[in-house]
Amino acid sequence: MKVYGTFILVTGLYGAGKTSLVSAALLSVEKLEYLKTTTTRLPRPEEIAHGSLEYDFVTRSEYEFRRRASQYWDHSEVGGYEYGADIDRINQKLAHGVSVICCVAPDMAVILEMRTLYATPPVLIWVDTPLAIANARLLASGDDSRAARVEHRLQSESVVEPIGNLEIDQANFIKMLTQYMDASRR
Repeated sequence: MKVYGTFILVTGLYGAGKTSLVSAALLSVEKLEYLKTTTTRLPRPEEIAHGSLEYDFVTRSEYEFRRRASQYWDHSEVGGYEYGADIDRINQKLAHGVSVICCVAPDMAVILEMRTLYATPPVLIWVDTPLAIANARLLASGDDSRAARVEHRLQSESVVEPIGNLEIDQANFIKMLTQYMDASRR
């Protein structure tokens, strides 16, 4: 029997702390990689200053080159920008026992589509940060355009409820991820 890696989608409000939790997991969990999306949108100021875990920013011509070079490309257009990922490359990683994680907007249509594209159905984890805290984080970062967009919780396999202590929140998140990854290898 072939043992696949675990495909993990982490979602929650904008500003919930998804990227902070996932970044810590990537540093601590073996055989866990990030599903980086290729996009034609321009990086936000914080992505320029600190780099981006989630996106590979390219020109439209570079995006089209990558899209044509791929056998199976996950493509979407949002706000006039192209977003995509090489599904075959990701499925090969999963097939070789590497787990793949990514942060996604709490958009059920996107999540349902991702359930059909990849070699193994994803585990969905909701980071349940109170709306007031998520909005305060976004406003403090200067990104008020995403504040208060989504106020509902998607049905998911697990819910992470941060307590506000980043070190403890990261440790709890990593423990939960490793439990899912261990269970999928059995």
